[in-house]
Amino acid sequence: IRLLEEELAILRAVDHPNIVKFDQCYIDHRYVHIVMEYCNGGELFDRIVAAQRFSERHAADVMSQMLSSIKHLHGHGIVHRDLKPENFLMNDPSENSEVKLIDFGLSKRFSEEETVEKMHTVVGTPYYVAPEVLKGNYDKSCDVWSLGVILFVFLCGYPPFEGDNNKEILD
Repeated sequence: IRLLEEELAILRAVDHPNIVKFDQCYIDHRYVHIVMEYCNGGELFDRIVAAQRFSERHAADVMSQMLSSIKHLHGHGIVHRDLKPENFLMNDPSENSEVKLIDFGLSKRFSEEETVEKMHTVVGTPYYVAPEVLKGNYDKSCDVWSLGVILFVFLCGYPPFEGDNNKEILD
């Protein structure tokens, strides 16, 4: 419950064109219903698969939006910690649709006293997680690493790390 409440607080705290907008939350006897902006363009991941790779111009346009959303989060003392193409939705089906960052379930608030307060919980998705996260001593820059991996995938069409399972990928 505490983690869900924190996720909702983070959604309420951010307002940016490339972050999905939170509208309301309804709780019934069984579920928590979170009402957010409707994005009907599918996942960014599916766009990459369909295109196989992006042109440099298209990759730059999409990455600019992604960087802008992360700059906004970091400016509000929030680190996402699970950036990957599946956590960006396309606003609409058009080819040049805006991207919208979603899924703040692993997000965490941080202090600008980063040199004193590091994060230690190992979280994230194997292909995109920063080495510092795996070592359990990291700060907001873990999001920048993940964006770098995503940019590699945009331009090459495959991730920079190989492996048949999570352990091999992480190694």
